[in-house]
Amino acid sequence: MKKKILSAAVLGIAAVALTGCDKNNDQPTSDDLSRNVKINMSLCYKNLTPTNNQDSFKGPDGKTYVKGELLPVFQQLESDMNIDLVDVTESGDKSAAEKFEAALSRNFMSNGNQIHLINSSVTKIYEAGEAGNLVDLAQYLDHMPNFKAWLEENPAYEKMLKNANGQIYTTPYFDGEEEIEKMYLMNNDFVKKILDAETFTGSTTNKAKDAKYTAWKPEDTAKDVEMKVARLVDGKPTAVSITKKYSAFENGKNIITAQNELISAGKATGAELANQFRQYINAVYDGCGYTSKSDVFIGVDASYDANELIALMRVVRANSQELAGVTPENMIVMASREGKTNRLPDILRFAQIWGFRGLESRQGYLYFDANGELQDARGDKYDSNGKVVGSSINDALDLLNQLYNEGLIVENVDDGSSKWRQIGVTEGRYFVGYDYNQSSTVYDKTTLGDKSKTESFTAVLPPMVNWNDGDDSTFMYQFSESTRSMKSDGWCIPKAVENDKDALYRSLTIMDYFYSEEGNNLINFGPEAWRDGTITYKGQEYVKLSQYSLDGIAAEGNWTNWMRKYVGATLPVGHIRPMALEYQILSESGKKGIENLNNAYLAGTFVWASNSGEEGFKKLAPAIISIPAEFTDQITTNCKTYMDFYDTSKAVFISAVTKGFGADGVKTKEELNSQAQKFYDYYVQYYRKGYKGELA
Repeated sequence: MKKKILSAAVLGIAAVALTGCDKNNDQPTSDDLSRNVKINMSLCYKNLTPTNNQDSFKGPDGKTYVKGELLPVFQQLESDMNIDLVDVTESGDKSAAEKFEAALSRNFMSNGNQIHLINSSVTKIYEAGEAGNLVDLAQYLDHMPNFKAWLEENPAYEKMLKNANGQIYTTPYFDGEEEIEKMYLMNNDFVKKILDAETFTGSTTNKAKDAKYTAWKPEDTAKDVEMKVARLVDGKPTAVSITKKYSAFENGKNIITAQNELISAGKATGAELANQFRQYINAVYDGCGYTSKSDVFIGVDASYDANELIALMRVVRANSQELAGVTPENMIVMASREGKTNRLPDILRFAQIWGFRGLESRQGYLYFDANGELQDARGDKYDSNGKVVGSSINDALDLLNQLYNEGLIVENVDDGSSKWRQIGVTEGRYFVGYDYNQSSTVYDKTTLGDKSKTESFTAVLPPMVNWNDGDDSTFMYQFSESTRSMKSDGWCIPKAVENDKDALYRSLTIMDYFYSEEGNNLINFGPEAWRDGTITYKGQEYVKLSQYSLDGIAAEGNWTNWMRKYVGATLPVGHIRPMALEYQILSESGKKGIENLNNAYLAGTFVWASNSGEEGFKKLAPAIISIPAEFTDQITTNCKTYMDFYDTSKAVFISAVTKGFGADGVKTKEELNSQAQKFYDYYVQYYRKGYKGELA
């Protein structure tokens, strides 16, 4: 992060150097921090604002923070920026976007006073900006030296932030940048019991369900394959080559094919499936240098593929009694965090194991193909004439339906309530999921002790995949497009503030401050008294949280809630949150998993989509593409019905997972493909042109 954020010293020098007077009205033409300025700020995350709404508490600086006063971060901001900060955020539980709309309807006035800074969703901000209601920051970048330098160092983000006319209306908020966001998580206990024990006595009564899933791209694993994995050599993450001897198991027969034959011969028992799988792992990974066979799945040098993962899922289900003391039907082999609509998309994102792109895009299902062309997974299979013949997302849903029909995805996954992850991990009967590391890894014994039946639940590296990346020099490797990037929140300055030069330039300086090193540290970690030296994370130095903060977070049980409620840190103003902050409060399992992923990343064996110089397949899809209203109207008119089927907020798509295409109430693939043509003609083509700036 320090490569991206300039030092605080730049701010002070720039602020003084740019100070001058307008010859016509004798008003400052830039900011002068020696002048005290009143700033009215409307800022919220849910019902949290810069003001303390908790009972009074004593900070580590010895000061008592009274209910109704500004929180520590914003008292410090007052001092640093020489401002009188007034929190004019509308009270109540409305979202930031709703409060922004209400303020817009009042011309951004609050009880007769002009609002100077206000936050909202980026979508709402750009709608208001393009209607002429917000300050165009692009006109004032010389007064924002830190933000300007950041844009110059990150041209991909500058391109996203500039609309078709080159205007910028917000400084963006990043919940981590160039960091892995969501990941595969696995019950380590099950893998160790099945693979590391000298013998594993599996179930002789539980049997596999009928095989519905067939091997994915078996031609990729019909021969020996060399691949790169990460290992620690003299303590340093290092890429080493291993050769998986696929040919050593039944002359290159895929494990899924072998399992299907065993199941078809008479409904294989758990013991038979486990024995076959252990023989497969021993043969294929012989000579690969693994200390423990479980590391094939849970180590820093993990190198499993999608078919091997599904084969292991079958073994787990069929041996549910031996592993978890439950029937196969009660084993949660794979599930989303909860049965709620907003969590079900993680079922779809799990399908990245097969190499599908766009399933976790920053916008829609957009991604870059090997030629650097924007594609969308809802309409990315077409002929040379542009006629859509299918889509990756439908192929992914088909495969997930096969897993569901085998009982490998929990029944009633969309029941709207069940906390599959929390219940399953604490009860020792949850195997694999796809979600955030921090919130997932707090349910095993490393955090809950005897309240959990799972010894260790950690993040794991994704499968090795033969990606369609256009690079013949690579074959199977680990890749993720779940990269932390620009969030959907930001803040902005109402247009009328330009009539008050003092308020305008101080507001610009405040926005810029959070893109300086000290300003970034303040909004993330709190004032100095809330810090305690530094730590090293991913090879770089970051602020270390004080014991006061760590104790407060532990008592609260949620680190972001505590930081926002008692410090005022991490509220969604434009800034970059380093993952070194979250890392410090991870459980033992949480740290173990993320260290494996980070070490593989540092070794270069694990790649994630990026905006830092990457082009083509490995470039991260943009979070913002400016599309004029006339074109979005055309997209809505022609594509809404089709897009609704894949709308993650509605989770209609989950019916394709649980029932299958063409089942009761579920559209057929043919019907969807017929609608996909208009989607390609309008949505895909307009977003391509919008990205290239051809719709202005």
